[in-house]
Amino acid sequence: MASSMSHSCHWTRSVPFSTRAPRFAWLLVDGETRLASVLVPRRSRHAEHMLRMSLLRSRDWATTVSVSRCTQEISRMVTNTSSTDIDWEFPGGNGQDYIQTPNSEKVWEIDAFPLFLQEIKSAVGADIELSIAAPGRVEDMIGYTPENVAKINHIVDFVNVMTYDLMMRRMNTTTHHSGVANSLASVTTYIERGLSPSKINLGFAFYAKYFTTAPGVNCTSPVGCPTAVLEDAEGNDTGLSGAITFETSTYAGALEHAVANGIADEELGGQWWWDSEKEIFWTWDTAEFAARKFKDIVVPKGLGGVFAWALAQDSYDWSRFKAMQAGVKAMQPKLDIEVGITI
Repeated sequence: MASSMSHSCHWTRSVPFSTRAPRFAWLLVDGETRLASVLVPRRSRHAEHMLRMSLLRSRDWATTVSVSRCTQEISRMVTNTSSTDIDWEFPGGNGQDYIQTPNSEKVWEIDAFPLFLQEIKSAVGADIELSIAAPGRVEDMIGYTPENVAKINHIVDFVNVMTYDLMMRRMNTTTHHSGVANSLASVTTYIERGLSPSKINLGFAFYAKYFTTAPGVNCTSPVGCPTAVLEDAEGNDTGLSGAITFETSTYAGALEHAVANGIADEELGGQWWWDSEKEIFWTWDTAEFAARKFKDIVVPKGLGGVFAWALAQDSYDWSRFKAMQAGVKAMQPKLDIEVGITI
């Protein structure tokens, strides 16, 4: 997504939560260069690594010749995989290059998107599952029109909805970056646009985000507090916002201090804190709110599964991971999900 963190959010990080995809290949689409690349896991004697192969760039995606060339290459590369995931951030615009290449120049991508997916599905075949990573912010769902979602619903096997970074540096007021209420709103939007709930995987974030607030303001609520200028006129990061993971190596210091002072927003379902001394707003998920997402979203909406960005990022105490693990276990065998790691 268009934030300070990378979001290809799959591979071994999400495998423990799902039996659907023990082996992955991905197609990543860079929003700035419009370069498509396939990532395929290869096994060696010593470690797993990813093989990247550039495929295609520019508007030629919309042409039969180029799509055919791209999908043929994908088909060749995914021979020894069981699933292919596409992470395009985002069809129709709002990518990292949204200033340099405005959305008006990407309108063609909206109609091309489901055609592209259909060609890939046809190329990889029925035996290889096809999934996509989809935006959580409604503002970024440009390519996910009701017409497109209806088509996508018949093409892909499941959709990983990135219900995190719902607060990001392009915004000028605060909110929860992965709250229960705004995650529910994201999922509801997809369902209303025609996506089958059973094909939706809800995304969880194993990191906190922070944003500098406007000088002189007094933030008494997690929603609506004015921020400083977080992005310059060219769309570059001004260095006044960021993210910190819940890893053992990163927890001590600023994040630990924020967590110690955290305030639970029970109404909207997110943890937050405003550091009045440094004028910094913090937002993150606790294990309690991770568990609540099963009660308020996954179960009542009949979703197909969950995933996280990213497993190793919760290594300080594994509390969010354990909450997800418990939520998944409680739903078996209702969901076709298996927890493969015990901490």
